[in-house]
Amino acid sequence: MTELQKAIIAATLAITGTYLLYDNTIGINYLLFSSVSAISAIAIHNKASTQNKLIAILPSILSSFSLMLFPQQISLYIWMISYFSMWILLANPLKPLLIPLQSLIAIFESPKNQISFFKKITNSEKAQDWKSKFYIAFITFLICLIFITLYSSGNAIFASYLSMIELPSLNFGLIINCLILFVIIFGLAESRVNESLKKYNGKKQHLEKSNINPKDEKEFSIAKASIWSITVILLLVNALDLITISTKKLPEGMSFSSYVHEGFYTLIIAICLAIGMILYFYRNRLNFHQKVKHLRLACNMWILQNIALAFITCYKNLIYVEAYGLTYKRVAVFLFLLCTLIGLTLSLWKIKKPYTNWLYFNRTVAYAFLFGIFTSLIPFDKAITFYNLEYSQTKDIDYLLSLKNPDYHAISNYLNNKNEKNYIVYDITRYRIKELEQQANNNSWKEWNLHINQYATK
Repeated sequence: MTELQKAIIAATLAITGTYLLYDNTIGINYLLFSSVSAISAIAIHNKASTQNKLIAILPSILSSFSLMLFPQQISLYIWMISYFSMWILLANPLKPLLIPLQSLIAIFESPKNQISFFKKITNSEKAQDWKSKFYIAFITFLICLIFITLYSSGNAIFASYLSMIELPSLNFGLIINCLILFVIIFGLAESRVNESLKKYNGKKQHLEKSNINPKDEKEFSIAKASIWSITVILLLVNALDLITISTKKLPEGMSFSSYVHEGFYTLIIAICLAIGMILYFYRNRLNFHQKVKHLRLACNMWILQNIALAFITCYKNLIYVEAYGLTYKRVAVFLFLLCTLIGLTLSLWKIKKPYTNWLYFNRTVAYAFLFGIFTSLIPFDKAITFYNLEYSQTKDIDYLLSLKNPDYHAISNYLNNKNEKNYIVYDITRYRIKELEQQANNNSWKEWNLHINQYATK
């Protein structure tokens, strides 16, 4: 596809994106824009394999679909990453770690590419022909606009259908938004792999066998001794935790809430350090040591102990949640523990075969991205509201009302069923429901989403 055709597609998408997204709340508009962009990207990069096309466009479609169901900040971030990745993956199948870098390079190089492109067009022999075509198109557009105005004035039915097309009024912000979108999309459509990134993209994924030197022997001894030692220590820590959880007997002066709540972040850091040590010791020649089986056994035991630690920490967090309810911080603990479990599982895979750390990090990023898409489909505010009202021993309504998109109907029903009402909280809930009903009734079709639609009264 020629540069001119890409520029026309980028301009069309910029106008479409401005019409759908500018000055509108999140809704079906993001799904429509993602779908149109996916079709355009496939048209530009039609030589890509079917598998690459699916891998590229599905994350963007899924994340925009999650925005249509339940708009939330995490879904918006995932959608932005997915949208940029879609263009880069179709143009250049890069490793996951390089995709964000290539996206930024493509966007920053876009103005330079546009200047070069417009110079090429204006200096070409076809420039005069294009000017003539533009003049014809412009005059035709003006004539059509005049007659559309006349016909809409003379035909009420035609005018009513025409009014359904919600054309945004021209203003400075709209024009700037359109130009920024054009710069971004043109840059992504014209993306060429940076030479430095090409070298990294071609890096080997398997380590080459090499001889062990005295320094490696010393490192091997340190690795084996240290990993076995901390495995025993961690086994003791896990055993004490399991005994405490099963017997519910705590040292004097320690409350159960402080036991299950304190130390989460320290334990998470410890798990991350465990992954880091595995990657350090298995970064090079120790993979080919004649006694590597002994080190592998120690590492397997240590990783399994860390997995057990992650599950115990998760259970302790669950106990705290049962008592005091779900909050975003406690949800973040669960999500981070799941991420560390992914990292630990990949570490088990890493020590079995001589793969490079480069491959490990790329796979970790890919799995983390898939995990991000999965989490974007979960309506966290609604889930927190449901769990806290149904299962939590502590009903913190003030916290639920502090969320951006809680289930106000569920909160209202809970307050209605209480014997003693907090009228201030009840009035706040009813006021916000009225606000959302008004917003749902006033929203345009572009802003339709499942969360707001449940408050619609029309």
